[in-house]
Amino acid sequence: MPENTNWPKAVIFDLDGTLIDSVPDLAGALNTVLEVELGRPALPQDDIRVMIGNGVPKLIERGLRAHGEPHDKVAVSALVPKFMAIYLARATRETRPYQGAQQLLEDLSASKIKIGLCTNKPTDVSRQILDDLGLTRYFGSIIGGTSGYAAKPDPEPMLACLKELGVGAQEAVFVGDSTADVKTARNASLPVIVMSYGYTAIPAAELGGDMVIDTLAQVIGALEELKK
Repeated sequence: MPENTNWPKAVIFDLDGTLIDSVPDLAGALNTVLEVELGRPALPQDDIRVMIGNGVPKLIERGLRAHGEPHDKVAVSALVPKFMAIYLARATRETRPYQGAQQLLEDLSASKIKIGLCTNKPTDVSRQILDDLGLTRYFGSIIGGTSGYAAKPDPEPMLACLKELGVGAQEAVFVGDSTADVKTARNASLPVIVMSYGYTAIPAAELGGDMVIDTLAQVIGALEELKK
């Protein structure tokens, strides 16, 4: 286990597709909006899975586009509050941490390695999910899509997370699952570990991360490899 006197001093995680499997609840909320507001049939979960990762407006935009509906900023903005009301009511109905998530956070915390969250998901629902799943206590910083910063892959939210944790980019590692995550890490000058099971239509090996791993149980070993 890495010690806090060595590298890294912090590990920052993405949320959806990295620490938690939230597809069922996100898909449920999106499909409810599409059905109730537009009379459109539900989209398959596998289709919605690769729409996730750039925030709620982008998810709605992609859902509208899949049905050939207008998906301009005005159309999307009108549906965001309706989506959020539905999603907040069911955010952890079926959402669960990936296997090994809590043990990993426990191990990092026990080793005095600081833990952060950097996600494009709205901040309030991110906190609600972490609360419901009993994971909030591990995080020294939670930066979400409504924390007042630009969205990933802009480095601004990552730099804010690093600042809250009190570490520099050279002392931290990002763990994510998408193109946006890899670009965010690069823009903020962090190494990035990519989870192979994430929410992306692009194969994980092609995202350009420093390492690709298959389970959260492999993160500690990946950190040791990167340290070399």
